[in-house]
Parts: sequence; C-alpha cells; structure tokens
Amino acid sequence: MPQDVDFFLPISPQVNPLERTAKSHSLRWAQRFSLATSDQASQRILAYDMAGLMSRWFPYAAGPDLNLSIDAMVVAVLFDDHFESTKRVLSSTEARHLSERFINIMQFPEVSAQGTLILEAAFADVWSRLTEGMSQEWRRRTARNWADFFEANVSEVENRSRQEIMNVPDYLMFRRRSGFVQPMIDMTERIYHFELPPDIHEMPQIQALRDVAADVIDAVNDMHSLEKEEADKDPHNLVTVIRENQQCTRDDAIIIARDMTNLWVRKFLTLSAQLSEVNSKSGIDQRISSDINRWAAAMKDAIRGNHDWGASTARYSGASFEHSKQEIDREDLMVPIKP
Repeated sequence: MPQDVDFFLPISPQVNPLERTAKSHSLRWAQRFSLATSDQASQRILAYDMAGLMSRWFPYAAGPDLNLSIDAMVVAVLFDDHFESTKRVLSSTEARHLSERFINIMQFPEVSAQGTLILEAAFADVWSRLTEGMSQEWRRRTARNWADFFEANVSEVENRSRQEIMNVPDYLMFRRRSGFVQPMIDMTERIYHFELPPDIHEMPQIQALRDVAADVIDAVNDMHSLEKEEADKDPHNLVTVIRENQQCTRDDAIIIARDMTNLWVRKFLTLSAQLSEVNSKSGIDQRISSDINRWAAAMKDAIRGNHDWGASTARYSGASFEHSKQEIDREDLMVPIKP
C-alpha cells in the first residue's frame, strides 16, 4: 500500500481487550469448518488477522459476539478471495451459480450435508448465529445487504473479464455494495444487542451517516489494497478509477482519493455531531436516541479500526498477498465437504 498517505482521522483508536483470545478462536473455527486444513492455510488465516480487525471494529463486544463478527468477516474475505483468484478465473456463469448458492442459505438455512461446499457450510453456521434473536425486519435488511455483496462479486468477475473501468460516481455506488461494509453496519445491532426501529433506519440523516461511513471505509481499504489490485490488474479500486477517468498520474490519483476521503470523514463527524439535535426535533424518545448515538459511535470505531488494521495486515503486503493467492488456489473452499 502507499505508505505516505495521511488521512484525516481525529478518532481515538480502541481495541477490544479480548483480541488475543479472539485470535485463537478465529483459527480454531476456521479449522473446524475446514477453511484451514494445512499449516500454510492456518498461517494465512492468522496473517489476515480478522480478529485484529474486528477487535478494533467492535472494541466493546463480549467474547461470543466478537467471535461471531470475526467468523462472518472470515467468510466474506475468503468468498471475495475465491472470486478474485487470478489462477482459477471464474466464468460469469460459475460466479453467478456460487453467488446464488450463498443467497439461498439465507432463505433456506438448513443446508444438507450432501453436496454442501466447504465455505457454504461455514456461512450457514455464521448466518444461524447472526440472526438468532433478531427481528424479521433486521433479518430482511441484512439478508439484502449480504446478497448485494455476493452479487457484486459476480459483477466484479464480469468487469475484470472486460477490464471495464467505471466512472467515479458509478464506482462509488457500486463500492457500497461490494465492500461488505453494509452487512457489518447491520451487525452492529446484533453484536451490541439492540435494534433501531425501521422508521429510524429510513431517516435521511441515518441513511447519510451509513453511506458516508461506507464511503470512508471503502476508500481507505482501496488505498491499502492498491498494490494488490494493481498486481492483479483489477479495475475495482478508487485510485485506478480516478487515474483512468481523469487521465492523471498514479500519485495525483492517490492525492485526489485521499482528499475525497478526508472530506467524507469531516461530513461523517458533522452528521454525528448533529444527531442529538435531530433526535430532539424529531421527538425521538431517550432510549431510542441513546441507541442511535451508540450506533453512530460504533461506526466511528469501525472507521478508525479499519484504517489501523488495513495499514498493518499481511493481506495487503507485497509478498504476503502473492503467497495468499497461491494458497487459495491450492486449497479450494468451493468444493463439497468430504464425507
């Protein structure tokens, strides 16, 4: 990743004190579901450090809830890696078939052991735990956002085959679906055991906060993953999109992307600071107002935590991401579970 990019992030970093325990859980869970059956695959899981990411994303989560968030992120990252593989390039038909299988799990969670794919079984476990105790409205919303993520991976396969580069506005809208931030924002309510009423989620201020938080996290992630995606000739990166659309240098595109991100951070902080006034004028009662503030504070943790993790994870470092690509090709997680 470009190491000299200085983002405007006046947010104090927070880390869950259960991080070390969570790292051990992450590996055990991955091994239990055959996501890491070799020493190299186990090292990849540890190097990606999903426990480190989620310990910063959800610094106040209890142990089982933190573990659930890690397992969900492991599934999402390994799903994404499979669709991005440069050694086993998926056709559009193959990609769509896999995406539909994962979407079907959310509709029919009782998967059959026969013919179930390795990663599919891991997702079924995550989905069962994720939805436990949550309302039907929450389940519908998060299922829609997971489906958007799965389907966006299909679109990425098709775009890569054509080397198609979007314009900047279209890319930003697409990135809100492909970046997995929306399901993670949904997860805030599950991890911290509260739910905002549906009418609150429909408020323009809440939607704006949600969108701008996703834009910040996705843009920072694009900066961290730039070298990885350049090596793979992957057109899905904000810097690449800016460079091609504005016909500027890579360095200039990095500066433009950084400045855009910093503006979004300022917008997020401004919107957050206005929440109490908005809640008061809208006649929202104190309990719901407190939950809204808690939800917004969690997104602030996510923005900072994503930045700090992305700057250090081996997922985006030169030698490590090449090794990871090779490991994925040796250990296919989209094959049926062995009886």
